Amino acid sequence: FKEAELKTGKLPPKPAFSRKEKLATWVTAAENPYFARAMVNRVWGQFMGRGLVHPVDDLGGKNPPTLPTLLDELTRRFVEHKYSLRWLIKEIVSSQTYQLSGKGSSNEAFPRFYERARVRPLTAEELFVSLRTATLFDVSGGKISGPIREYMERYFGTPTNGQGEFQGGLMEHLFLNNSGELRNIIRRRKGNLADQIASAPAGQGTDTLFLAVLSRRPSEVERERFNAYLNVAGKPDGRDARVEEAIWVLLNSAAFRFNH
Repeated sequence: FKEAELKTGKLPPKPAFSRKEKLATWVTAAENPYFARAMVNRVWGQFMGRGLVHPVDDLGGKNPPTLPTLLDELTRRFVEHKYSLRWLIKEIVSSQTYQLSGKGSSNEAFPRFYERARVRPLTAEELFVSLRTATLFDVSGGKISGPIREYMERYFGTPTNGQGEFQGGLMEHLFLNNSGELRNIIRRRKGNLADQIASAPAGQGTDTLFLAVLSRRPSEVERERFNAYLNVAGKPDGRDARVEEAIWVLLNSAAFRFNH
C-alpha cells in the first residue's frame, strides 16, 4: 500500500459544501416521498414481522401496500415528528395490533392483515442476546461470545424465506442440538443460571429455570416433571448435569426460539 502523493505539493481547495450534508438534506426533504415511506415500512416490518409493503425492499408501483391508508398516515406523521424513530417505535408498540396474541385458528403462517401476531423465529442477533441473557453468561472475557456470535450470524441467516416458512438450516440445528459452545454457555459457573438453580432448595429451581428462559412460571404438569428430574432421590452428585440438561431443553424449545 502506497499513500497518495500530491504532484503539485499543494492541498486541493476546500469544498464549497459537504456532499454528505447535501445528501442528508435531500433525503429528509419534504418533497422527497421515498425516505419517510421506506423507513416507516421497514420499522413496521421489524416489529410486526411483515412490512405494510412486503418484501420491505420492494416499494415499486407494482407492489401496493396491504393497508395503504395506514402507511400514508404513519408516513405523514413521521415527517411531522421530524423523522423521530423514538416516536415511530412508540406508536407501533403502543398499538393494539402489535399487542395481539399469536394464537388463532388460521393456518396461515404469515397473516397479511395483522389479525393476529405472526409467530416467527428470532434473528441470529436476537437469539445470541437471548441465550446470553437467559443463562446469565458473562461475556466480559470475550473469548467465547465473539466466535459464537459470528457463527450464528453466518449460518442462522434469515429467519424465514420471505413467505412465512421457517427454514432452520442444518448448521443451525447442529449448533442448538450438539454444539460444545452452547454447552459451555450453559455449564455451571458462580452466579449463572445453572448455579442459581443448583443452589436453590428442592422444588424452587424449576420456577427459577422457567422464569429465566421463558419469562413465565411452569404449569403444574411442567413443575411436576422438572422437579422429578432435577431432584432425583439418592443422586445428589449428578444434579449439576441434570440442571444443565434442563436448561438445554428449554433453550431448544419453540417457546424460547420464536418471537410470539
